[in-house]
Amino acid sequence: MKALGLAIALAVAPAAAWAVDLPVKLGGGATWIQTSIHTRTDVRDGATRATTATSVIKATYRKDGDAGTLRQEFVSFDIEGIGGEQRKALTTQAGMIYPAVLDVDEALLPTRVRDWDRIRELIFKAAAAAGPQDPRVVEGMRAMFGGMTDAQAATLFREQGLVALGQGTDLEIGTARTYDSEVPNTMGGPPIKASGAFRLESIDKAKGVARVTWSQTPDPASLAASLKISIDAMLARVAPDKQEEARAQFATMTMQREEGCRYEIDIKTGLATTTDCTVEIKTGLKGQLAQRTERWVITQTPPEYP
Repeated sequence: MKALGLAIALAVAPAAAWAVDLPVKLGGGATWIQTSIHTRTDVRDGATRATTATSVIKATYRKDGDAGTLRQEFVSFDIEGIGGEQRKALTTQAGMIYPAVLDVDEALLPTRVRDWDRIRELIFKAAAAAGPQDPRVVEGMRAMFGGMTDAQAATLFREQGLVALGQGTDLEIGTARTYDSEVPNTMGGPPIKASGAFRLESIDKAKGVARVTWSQTPDPASLAASLKISIDAMLARVAPDKQEEARAQFATMTMQREEGCRYEIDIKTGLATTTDCTVEIKTGLKGQLAQRTERWVITQTPPEYP
């Protein structure tokens, strides 16, 4: 009778929303091609500067005990908006850190760079290959990378991080799943609290495609507090007799940040076949805002096996 009562209760209960699990499902040795088109547009003082970098890598996934690894091999790189020797140097530098082997989680998010000491030295060699540089720049670069752990270095593989962000989700269709996060203060202040949200927009079973979106919004109070610390740091570098004038000018300082991604997920493999992410940041004084917009359009081919 108890089992019958439970069955009746379930039969008459309101329909529940079910999460759609979209795990990454790959066998060892799976390989695919990842192509990233990264456009960066800077607008400052009425002038616009834009560059577009296209990079292509070959990815190979393997299981290693309980963890997975992703081997990335250089295929090609090109950049538009920069000419001459600088373009050649950047193209040469782009391939110098490959092949790279990353420890990855179940969504293929990089968690550690294997053989990081070797890759770090390759980064220094790639910088040197670009020609003479300001010694202070070289010193700063060596300090930054020299103190970076193999886990922190995983964030250098930006494109893979963006792709993995939309993979391996478990969401209810049409319902946003929010979480607390942080975004950097580009003016040097402390991190800004933010709210992230994932949403499963649609499922097309006939095409085997799911569409997922992600967005991240800074908390206004945290942004204001972080911006104040940045302004106070700038005021401290102003001559005492000029501080009141500078304080009045900095009172109009503002910062805005918007970012989001759209994903098309192959249901069979869980890989994002298309990733489209945009980050827009505006900073500066009233009437003198500088704007930087970055967009990544990343595609991944269906995996193949040996």
